[in-house]
Amino acid sequence: MIGMKLRGRSVDLWKITTPLALALSFTMGASAAALMRIELHVPVLGWCGLAYLGGGLIWSGIKRWKRMSD
Repeated sequence: MIGMKLRGRSVDLWKITTPLALALSFTMGASAAALMRIELHVPVLGWCGLAYLGGGLIWSGIKRWKRMSD
């Protein structure tokens, strides 16, 4: 991306913001998990697993509901 900018070509905004947003979200998640583990003595991995499972179930339900309404 930097090389394209130096050559005078345009760079789409999403090519810059997407990696930045991903890096920021991973950093915030790691910081929050460390804080929960150290300060609150919360089993972070278990809660993350439950959140992942819940998100998958919700996503599957939404997809099935949309398919049935078509």
